[in-house]
Amino acid sequence: FGQAVLCPADFTAEAIARQRWPLLPRGRLATWRGVVYAELANRATLGRIDPHSLRAVKSLEHWCDELAKIPLVFHPGTQWLYGYSHDVLGRVLEMAAQQPLEALLRRYIFHPLNMVDTSFAVPPGKRDRLAVMFVRTEEGGVQSAEGVVPRSAWVSGRESPIHAGGGGVEEVAGGLVSTCRDYMQFCNMLVRRGELDGVRVLESRTVELLSSDLLPRVLGRHGVWCDGHPGFGFGAFGFVAVEHLHLDAAWRLGEYGVVSAAGIACTIDPAKELVMLS
Repeated sequence: FGQAVLCPADFTAEAIARQRWPLLPRGRLATWRGVVYAELANRATLGRIDPHSLRAVKSLEHWCDELAKIPLVFHPGTQWLYGYSHDVLGRVLEMAAQQPLEALLRRYIFHPLNMVDTSFAVPPGKRDRLAVMFVRTEEGGVQSAEGVVPRSAWVSGRESPIHAGGGGVEEVAGGLVSTCRDYMQFCNMLVRRGELDGVRVLESRTVELLSSDLLPRVLGRHGVWCDGHPGFGFGAFGFVAVEHLHLDAAWRLGEYGVVSAAGIACTIDPAKELVMLS
C-alpha cells in the first residue's frame, strides 16, 4: 500500500494522484485510510468454491496484494468511510508475528479467554450446533441465506481460505464463527479492562484506546461522525458514543460496540459494566 493511487468516484485525469499520507496502522483502526469495499468479493468466493481458477484469491496475503492494486477513493486522513482496513490489519499482524492470523488469535485471545467454540470454521463434531442464517423475502417471509447446514460456508472444508481480520471478504462467507457464550467472554474481558478470571489479555490503556473515538485524533479535526450520525465516533472496536447535543438519548456517553454479520450486535457500557448482545 506504500504506492497507493487516489481515484475518487468523480475522478478526472487530474484527480488521480499518489496518496498524500502513508497508510499507518492507527488510521486503519479508525478506517479513514481510503481503502473501501472493492470488486474482490467474487474472486474471494472463487478461492473457496473454485480454487483452481486463475482469478481465485486463496489467502489473506494474496488478497491484500490484490487490494493494494485498487485505487483509493479519497486521500488518507481527509474523511471516514467503513471499509477493508481491519482486514488489512490482520495481514499486518501475520507479517509482524510471522504466524497465521488464526494461530495468533487462538494463542492470545481464544485460549486465554477459554473461547472454545470460536474459529474460522466449525469442525465436523460441532456441525449440528451451527445455526443457519435467514433473510427476508420480498413477500415478507424468510428463507435460508445459505441452504442447509452441511453446505454452510462456515463448515470445516467449505470455509473461506481468506482469514481476514475484519470479517468476511466474500458476499456471505468468511470471518469468525462463534457462540454467545464465547462472545460474552470476550466482551466481559473488555468490561474488566483487559482481564478476565485472573488472566490478563490486554493492558488497561489498550482497552481505553480500543474503546475511544479515534476520528478526531487521526483526522485532525472534530465533527466527523460514523455514518453521519452526530455523536457517534469510531474506534478500533467500532462505534463510540461521545458528547454531542444531538446524540440519541438512548445512548450513554462512552458506550461502544459493533454490528457483525447476520445482524449480531454488541454494545458495551463501561460505566455500568454492562454488556448487551442482540
